[in-house]
Amino acid sequence: MNTIGLNIAKAFLECRYKAHLLLDGNVGDKSTYELLMKELKEIYKNKFLGTVKTADKSIEFNRKIGSGKFNFELDVLELAKDQHSGQSQYIPYLILPDEKVIAEQKLLAAFVCSLLNKEDCQSSTARIVYGRRQKTTSIAMKHYVDKSQKLLKDLEKFMNENNEPIRYRIKHCQICEFKDLCLADFRERDDLSLLGGMGEKQIMKLNNKGIFTVNQLSYTYRPRRRKKKVVKPDRLEHSLKALALREKKTFVLDVPTFPNTEWDVFLDLEGLTDEHFWYLIGLLGINQKTGERIERSFWADTQEDTEKILTRFSNIISTLNNFTIFHYGSYDMQALKKINKRLDGDFDELLAKILKNSVNILSFFTSDLYPPTFTNGLKDIAQYIGFNWSDENASGLESFIWRQKWELSNDEQFKGKLIEYNLNDCDALYTVKKWIDGIRDRNITPEDNQFAETGNLQSRGSYNRWGDPNFQSTEFKEINKFAYFDYQREKIYLRTNKKVKRAVRRTYKKFSVKGNPVDKVISYVPTDCPTCGHNKFYKLNPRRKIHINLKFMKNGVKRWNTLLPGSSFKCAACGDEFRPYKYGRNLLIWTMNQYITYLVSMPKIGNMLTEQFNIFIPETVAINLNLHWPKNIGKHMTESNRSF
Repeated sequence: MNTIGLNIAKAFLECRYKAHLLLDGNVGDKSTYELLMKELKEIYKNKFLGTVKTADKSIEFNRKIGSGKFNFELDVLELAKDQHSGQSQYIPYLILPDEKVIAEQKLLAAFVCSLLNKEDCQSSTARIVYGRRQKTTSIAMKHYVDKSQKLLKDLEKFMNENNEPIRYRIKHCQICEFKDLCLADFRERDDLSLLGGMGEKQIMKLNNKGIFTVNQLSYTYRPRRRKKKVVKPDRLEHSLKALALREKKTFVLDVPTFPNTEWDVFLDLEGLTDEHFWYLIGLLGINQKTGERIERSFWADTQEDTEKILTRFSNIISTLNNFTIFHYGSYDMQALKKINKRLDGDFDELLAKILKNSVNILSFFTSDLYPPTFTNGLKDIAQYIGFNWSDENASGLESFIWRQKWELSNDEQFKGKLIEYNLNDCDALYTVKKWIDGIRDRNITPEDNQFAETGNLQSRGSYNRWGDPNFQSTEFKEINKFAYFDYQREKIYLRTNKKVKRAVRRTYKKFSVKGNPVDKVISYVPTDCPTCGHNKFYKLNPRRKIHINLKFMKNGVKRWNTLLPGSSFKCAACGDEFRPYKYGRNLLIWTMNQYITYLVSMPKIGNMLTEQFNIFIPETVAINLNLHWPKNIGKHMTESNRSF
């Protein structure tokens, strides 16, 4: 029998498909990141255990908890007395290698408390020890009771059913041991989640419309007229991105223009975001007039070296009189702001100058340019253009791994990889900027195999094409023919031809006479109160109301509308408030006669009222009429017979 351990519960919060594979006993290839996290956890765990007194009998290490479906092992379990109640409480400890605690980890700690309570081990608090500095945060069970109980039920249901869950490509995929397996399946299915920025809600919305693949999404794009002045970039249009992938072309909405300055400076920063530590600044400067090239990397061993590398960076920038800083995304500028804030604003003047002369190249790929890449990441776009990194595995995640390994081993090899990767990023950014400049100088034609302008899509045969559809039935063709004629007459010729305009007006006037005019107007209030019989009333709402009824005549029945002076009244004696009923007694009598005498169902009676008298009664109201009928059936039957 399979059991759920802490690793499966953790995987369930990250990706349910991963939990499904682990529950079935599948083993994937551990990523470099996962192996590093496992190594760091052992280091931090041993460090924490070294600070705990081993002679303390209230603390247990590697304690196994659970029975039946749930079996897991805790790093540390402490038995302590609650300060308020004085009762003994179990406090589980989770030791994490991360430098920041996220919501899923807090929920996991609370989930451990709920399992302890299930095993008759009273627990109301859990503690998480995280990071190299062994910071500790406490998790109060009372704030997570509902969430932890829901997680417990979901896991039990997940284990009992063991159905393969729906999967999408998410952020966790890049560090998952099953990433190669899932990626191959996503590519085979041409899954929508391959598109960067496509969230689960958007995918579900498209699935409900019958769109399941990137290729299908590409056919939903329709060109639209763009505003001449755009204050903010438009949102990324995933349908156009999908079209670019299908056509294997870069679609151009508008060609970006860059400031004409002497120096183009390409900037890239590397850091450990959770620790608020930026340890590497890469800079590539190109002189547009002379072609002079400047390459610099500024490395910081510790947090204390941050000011030194920023000073060295500012000395280089200060020698450039006329420059433009190019960066990719908001990460670099945000990092400079945070570093400056930590240094009490020592570089305010430099930062203001950089921000004023900075250009975010990524913004052009969310509004103006759509290359045939699944994401707008620098690596995807630069590789599409033809740029390659020195290390084929280089990425932002790998840079984090290299930095951690350098701190563990102080191996200069990892430091060299980081500096090389940082300068490669600057070179890639320069390559992308040159590629965009080349688009501006290029004469894009409909026959171009690499680029296409979205403005030309409207004239192509497969977009917004008007023509004669091939109908399967000749009757449909006739219907469409007359519908088109009516549209022309009422919408087009109405504006251009005066005679047609007058004729259409006469037609509208003929059929615009109200079919249900008011037959009688009552200008006085009701004669007596339905509760106490008093004859004095107050109008609460002066808004007039139409009372719908039927009038039985010698030769037939017709609709009878009575206009009442108000819609609600109040009795001056008893204070009872009442409103005149919308439908009259004769209408009720006719309805019940059809229902009882001729055995006509209520939905059909509603259709008869609509067709014969233009009276629409909701089905719920008709059912209520049917329910009230038995109360006065004798009286109504007498009135019904007399009336008919």
